[in-house]
Order: sequence, then structure tokens, then C-alpha cells
Amino acid sequence: MASDLEGMFTGSPSPQDSALLANSFVEKWVRENLLMQEAEKKIPKDININELVRNYRSSLIKHNYEKLIIELQLDSTVTENDINEYYDLNKEQFKLEYPLYKINHLKIPSNAPNIAKVRKSWNKIADSTSLSYLIEYCEKHGEYCLLGDNEWQSFEQLKEQLPTNFSASRLTSTTNLALEDNGMFHLIGMKELLNKGATAPVSHIRDKAERVILHTRKIQLIEDKKEEMFDREMRLKNIEIYKQ
Repeated sequence: MASDLEGMFTGSPSPQDSALLANSFVEKWVRENLLMQEAEKKIPKDININELVRNYRSSLIKHNYEKLIIELQLDSTVTENDINEYYDLNKEQFKLEYPLYKINHLKIPSNAPNIAKVRKSWNKIADSTSLSYLIEYCEKHGEYCLLGDNEWQSFEQLKEQLPTNFSASRLTSTTNLALEDNGMFHLIGMKELLNKGATAPVSHIRDKAERVILHTRKIQLIEDKKEEMFDREMRLKNIEIYKQ
């Protein structure tokens, strides 16, 4: 225990401070050891502590070696092709638990200029010229702009920018709304809708796919390493298996 006290004191503490620190350390050490002694008395007779320690040691050593193999040899690049292949093989597993939407949403101050022209362009948003005008207009006057090619989103992701008390039930396959709310003018139009229970789009499961692909590679890498070592030792006749 004396060696544990080395390096405990920094600077030049007074004798009184040194004594207090040493006494505190000793008391803590005694308490810990009393607990350990009492715990050892209570160990069930059917538990083999030495075996548990050996198993734990083996588990730690194996875990650290597997971690080293993965760090050095794992191919961590997941391509679009990898994701699409995983998606195609497991598509039936990816059913949506809530709807997903692709909407056009323009949010501008109610007193912004040329709103009549904005509404006219909105009604022709499929035309590239009208879409370009709306995007440019939004950059100058818009509070929020979700136009053109955008990602699938849940209602929870969309609602922050939607009008106050706007409900998900208003987002249907035919939604095309012009609304005023708290000094803001909203134009909201549905582009695409996936209902609950539909197959999730590949973009929605991308993160999960990457995790599963990498986890599968890790498992396969370790299994291949085991097989490689086994084959090597068998060839060198370092192991011999007697079959029953």
C-alpha cells in the first residue's frame, strides 16, 4: 500500500496536509478491502471465480485482437451499389411506420412583392422556367423554400416550417394550398406521398443499411481469419483432431 501513496502529493504540502491526505487514503483503502473480504465470504459455492477470471481474460484478449484485425483489414467503403443490393434483397423488411412526403413549400412574408406573379408561377411549377423564378424569388424574399428535387421527410420534420396548427391530415396526394399565418404566406403542394405500410425508399434506410453491411463484413472478416489460421496450423501439423 505504501507504493500507492507515491506521487499522491504534488507541490510542497505542509506536514498537516500530508497527514490528512495519507489518512484519508488509508481509510478509503481499508473500507475497500473490508468490502472485498465480506464479498469473498458471500461467494456462492457453485461459482468458480478462477474460471470466471480465465474466461473474462480470454474474452478481453480475443476482443482486442478482433478489434485490431478489423482496424487493419476491414473494407469500410460502402458504395451505392452495396446499398442498392442490400435494399433489393431486403425490401420487404422496410415497411414505413409513418407516412413520408415530398412537398413543395414556399413561405414568404405576407407583404412581399409580386405575390400574384408568385402564385401564377406556382400553378405552373412543373415548368422549369416557373420553378427557376420561384427559387430565385425565394432567395430574395423567402423565409423558407423547399422546391425542386428534395428528400423524403416525415411530418415531424416538415411541421416546424408549416403554418400553426397545420395537421398531417391536410397532406394528401392532391394537396395544393395557399395559406396565411402569423404574417406569412404559404404555398404548399404535394409532389409524392408514401403512406404508412408502404415500402420505405432506399434513401430512408441508407444509414441502417450501411451499419448492417459493415457489421456483416466484420463478422465475415473474423470468421475468415479463424478459417485461415485453422488451415495454416493443420498444414503445419501443429494441431491434430481425433474424430470419435
